[in-house]
Amino acid sequence: CYYYRLNRSQREKYNELISTKTIQYNINIKLDLIVKREQDRYIRALTIPPGIATNRAFSENLFVMLVGLATKTPTIIVGRPVFIVVLYAKINLLKYTDIIPMLKKRWDDAVEFQDTLRKVAKQKEGDKKKDPISPAGNAANATSNRSVVLWLDEVGLAEHSPHRPLKVLHKLLEDGNPTIAFIGLSNWKLDAAKMNRMVLHQVTQPDDQEL
Repeated sequence: CYYYRLNRSQREKYNELISTKTIQYNINIKLDLIVKREQDRYIRALTIPPGIATNRAFSENLFVMLVGLATKTPTIIVGRPVFIVVLYAKINLLKYTDIIPMLKKRWDDAVEFQDTLRKVAKQKEGDKKKDPISPAGNAANATSNRSVVLWLDEVGLAEHSPHRPLKVLHKLLEDGNPTIAFIGLSNWKLDAAKMNRMVLHQVTQPDDQEL
C-alpha cells in the first residue's frame, strides 16, 4: 500500500530505512528484493505474449492490478502513457468497461452483474446436489470465481469536467466490503480526497538500461 506510492529515489531511501531498522533485530530485510521476487512469481505463472518486455514497469503494473482484482481493493495506476496488457492466468477475470458519463450507473451495473454471477453459481450448485454426476459443479465453481472489475481509463481527464463526475467515487470507494474491483488509469494524480481512498501505484520512468 505504501511502497508503490513512492518515486524511485523515495523507494531507495525507504528500502535503506527498512534494512537499517530490521538489522537491529538480526534480520536483514531487503524490501526491494522481496517485492521483486513476488512480482517475478506472478510473471512466471502467466503466459506472456511475444513482444512484451517484462521490465520493471510491466511487472509492477501487473502485480498491483492482479492484487487489486483478487482482493477487490480500489487501485489507481498513475504515470505517463504506458502500454498495459491485462493477462488472463489461472484465474477467471471479467472486465466490465465503459466510458465515464454515468459513473454511478456503471458501478451499479457492475455490482448487479456480480450478483447475477453469484446467483447463477448458487443455482448450478443446487443442480449438482440433485445430480452428482452432472458437470454443473465445475460450472458453478467457474462462475463463482469470476470477479467483475469496473475499469476506467484516462480518469484524470474527468477531473477537468465542470460537472465533477468523479466526486461520486468518494462514497463508492469507501465501502468496507466491496462487491466489485475498481482499477483506474491516469496520466497524473487526482486530488487527495480520491487518492486516499485507493491504493496508488506511481509508475516510475524507465532508466537507460530498462529502455
